[in-house]
Amino acid sequence: MHTEAVSGVYVEAGRPGLRSARCWWHRSPTGLAVVAVVLAAAAFLTLRTGRLMLNLWLTGWIVFLIHHVGGLPGPTAWARAADTVVGAALAVLVFLLWPTRSTRTLPGLLVEWLRVQDRLLPQLLTGYADVGATDLAALDTLRARSRQVREHLNAAAKQSHAEPAEHRGPSPTAQMDQITTEVSRVAGCATLLREHLPRTAQDTVPELTEPSDPMHEHLAALARAAAGAETVAPGALRSVFDSCTARSGLSTAYLGTGAPATATDGSGSTSTSRAVALSSATVAALEALTATVASGHRHGRHAAAPKPARRPRG
Repeated sequence: MHTEAVSGVYVEAGRPGLRSARCWWHRSPTGLAVVAVVLAAAAFLTLRTGRLMLNLWLTGWIVFLIHHVGGLPGPTAWARAADTVVGAALAVLVFLLWPTRSTRTLPGLLVEWLRVQDRLLPQLLTGYADVGATDLAALDTLRARSRQVREHLNAAAKQSHAEPAEHRGPSPTAQMDQITTEVSRVAGCATLLREHLPRTAQDTVPELTEPSDPMHEHLAALARAAAGAETVAPGALRSVFDSCTARSGLSTAYLGTGAPATATDGSGSTSTSRAVALSSATVAALEALTATVASGHRHGRHAAAPKPARRPRG
């Protein structure tokens, strides 16, 4: 938002130059068209350069057309200039005080989202124990909170791209983009688990309650790792989940190939294989997120490691 105001300052500052050439485009319609095309082309050419340059030329183009085609009353033009200067001054002040505000809020938003998942995902798994085993209203409240935090996380990740690279936080932009992608993947798995909760006794899978506690512990540890308090090893949750499904016999309903399968003894059902498949997909999404967070810890340690002192020559 502040880039539009900053660009407005440059436009207002450039008005004397525009007025000096005013007689040329007032006498020649061709000159008016040429200037309009130049400003429009500059706006489109700087589209991928950055919002500041884009808004600079775009605002100049719009102001030029309104002023010289539609006409603006004198008081209105001065009021617009004053509003632009005041707004730009406030925006520049905020930017100088917090040049990397969005980047610095990313770890906190990720931790908050993981804490919501720590309550949501285990409840979804225990919801397969029986019909009505979990409070659907409480689940929907958690899902709404998860969606709200995820939207804030995605917005902050996008805004961090416009912040100065030399002041970036400990998480590289590419890593945060990967994290937001994996967060959306976990959210999609949670949505499917909620949609396929058992409605009849034949749809229940009580064996899925066993991995709920390890998942709770893993999510709590992952939240602490995202906050920088500790590290978490990728693969631990997958190992525990596979052990639980093998011990309970659920591995016969899902062969680990990514698609549901019927048990060899004919006792498997579509609802059971689907529930195990969705749970396994959720574990895979969490493991991918865990690996990305763990790689961020390694990157931070390498960046913070002191460089060896150079030996004096001679």
